[in-house]
Amino acid sequence: MRERLEARASKRAGLRDALAAAGKDRASALAASADHAKALATALDGERSAASLLEAARATLRETEELRRVAQGTKTEGERQRVLSAAFARLDAAEAIAAELEATRRALASATMTEAALDRLQKLERAVVERRSAATAGAATLQVALEPAAPAALLNGVAVEGGVRVAVTERQVLDIAGLGTVVVEPPAGGEAALAALRAAEQDLAGFLAQVGQATTEEARAAARVRSRIEQSEQALAARLAAACPADPMLKLAAGLKALRGALAGEMRPDVTSTPDAGVTPGEDVEARWEAARTAERTAQGRREAAVDALRAAELGEVRLASHVARAAAEHQRLESELAAELAGLDDDDLARQLSEARATETRAVLARDEARRAAAGLDEAALIRRRAGLVQKHERMREDRLGLVQEIARLEERARTLGGAGPATRATGAAEAADVARTTHERLREEAEVLRLLKQVIGDAQLAASRRYLAPITRRVAPYVSRLLPNASLALGDEYTPRALIRGGREEAAGDLSKGTQEQLAVLTRIAFADLLIEKGKPASLILDDALVFADDDRFETVLDILADAARRMQVIILSCRTSAYRALDAKRIVIG
Repeated sequence: MRERLEARASKRAGLRDALAAAGKDRASALAASADHAKALATALDGERSAASLLEAARATLRETEELRRVAQGTKTEGERQRVLSAAFARLDAAEAIAAELEATRRALASATMTEAALDRLQKLERAVVERRSAATAGAATLQVALEPAAPAALLNGVAVEGGVRVAVTERQVLDIAGLGTVVVEPPAGGEAALAALRAAEQDLAGFLAQVGQATTEEARAAARVRSRIEQSEQALAARLAAACPADPMLKLAAGLKALRGALAGEMRPDVTSTPDAGVTPGEDVEARWEAARTAERTAQGRREAAVDALRAAELGEVRLASHVARAAAEHQRLESELAAELAGLDDDDLARQLSEARATETRAVLARDEARRAAAGLDEAALIRRRAGLVQKHERMREDRLGLVQEIARLEERARTLGGAGPATRATGAAEAADVARTTHERLREEAEVLRLLKQVIGDAQLAASRRYLAPITRRVAPYVSRLLPNASLALGDEYTPRALIRGGREEAAGDLSKGTQEQLAVLTRIAFADLLIEKGKPASLILDDALVFADDDRFETVLDILADAARRMQVIILSCRTSAYRALDAKRIVIG
C-alpha cells in the first residue's frame, strides 16, 4: 500500500514538472511567433516598397524612351526635309512617292509593337494566367445565393444580383442590408502567391505602358497595323525605285540618290528651322536611356528578391504556427492528465493516506516484534489454545481454497479465450526473440572482426600505393610551385594532399598557410596528378569549381597562365560565378541561367 501511494505521489511530481516545461515551451513558441510576425511585416513592407520603386523606374524609362523616340524622329525629319528639298526641284512624281515612303517609315519607327514586343506580350500574358492559377489553386471559395425576396447585398462594395461565386485570395466583405456584415479572410500562406500575381500584372501593365497601349487587344491591333505598314513601306520602296530608272542620256544611274547628285546645283526649298526635339543642347539621350534601363532592371531584381524574402518569411510563419499549436496541445494534454490524477484523490488526501500507511506499517512491525517476544514464554495451555486457533484457521482456509479453485477455473477459461495472446505465448516468443538476438549478435561480432581485418589490409594497400605514386606527383608539381612561389618547394602527405611548404629552408605546415595559398597549391597538385595520368596513357579532365576565391591579383594571373598551359594537354573545365575574373582566358564560355 505504501509503495503504491509513494509511486502515485512521484507520478504527480513528474506530471507537474512536465507541465511546467510544456508551459515554458509554449511561451517560448508564442514569443518566437510574435518576433517572426515583425519579420513577416518587414518582408511585406519591403516587397511593396520594391514594387513601388520598380513602378517609378519604369515610369522614368518610359519618359526617356519617349524622349529618345522624339530625338530620333527629329533627326529622321531633318533628313527627310533634305531629301525632299533635292527631290522637289525636278521630279514631282518621285517627290510624292518619297514623301509617302518617308511618312510610312516614320509611322513604322514610331510603332512599338514589333515581333519581339508581341512575343514578350504573349509571355507576360501567360505569366499572369499561371500566377493567377497558382494564387487561386489552394484558395477557398465564397458562394452567395440570394432568394428573390432577400435584402440587398454588396460584395466588396459591388451589388450582388441573384448570386456570385469568388475565390477567396483576398479579404472579402459581404454587406447584407438590415442584417450585418460577413468578412471572409484568405487562408494563411497565400500572400507570396498573391505577390507573385501582382508582380506579373505589374510586369504586363509596365510593358503596355512602355509600348503606349492601354490593353492587350490594342497592343495586338498595333502589331497588325505595324505589319501592314511594313508591307506598305516595301511597296513604296519598289515604286520609288521604278520612278527613278537609269537614264543613259543624262548619264544617271538608277535610284533617287543618283538623281539628287545630278540636281545638286538646282534650286532647293529653303530650310532655315530645325524641329525642336525637347532635348537640351549637348544632352546625351542615349546615355539617359541606358541609365534608365539599368535602373529599371535593378529595381526589378530587388523586387524579385523581396518576393523571395516574403515567401521565406511566410514559410517560417507556418512552421512557427505549427510549433505553437503542438506546444499548446501538449500543455493541454498534461493539464488534463494532472486533473484526472487529482480528480480521484487530491494532494491532501494522498499525503494523509500515505502517512496512515506508513503509520500502519510501523505498528505492524512493532506488533510482529512483540509477538516474537511473547512466543518465547508460551506454556502448554497456550499452545493448546493456539492449536485450536490453527484448526479453526485451517477450516477457514479450506473454505478459501474452494474460492481459489473457482478463481483458477475462471482464469484458465480466460487463458483459453485469449489463445496466442496469453502470457505463456508471449514468454515463448520473447525467449525465441532472445535466441535470435544472441545469434545475430554473434554473427555481427564475426562480421565486425572480418571488417576490421579488411580495413587493416586496405589501409596497408593504400599506404603502399601512396608511396609508389607520391614521388612522381611531387616531381611534377615542383615546376608549378616554383612558378607560383619562387624558391619554394612542396611536400605531399600520404593522401597526396599538400603537407608542408618549404621556403628559405623553413618548413611551414599546410594548415598554417593562408586560405589563398592552400587553394592554389591544391589546384597545382591536381594538375600534376592529371599529368601523371596522361603520361600513363589515360585520359584526364580537370574540373574546378570556384577554386581561386581567395587568390590575390598577381597569383590569380599566374595560376590562370598555368591552367592555360595545362589546357593544351587536357580538358580544363572551370565553374564560376565570377565571369569578369576569367574574361582574359581564351576559352569557350557557357552561361547557365
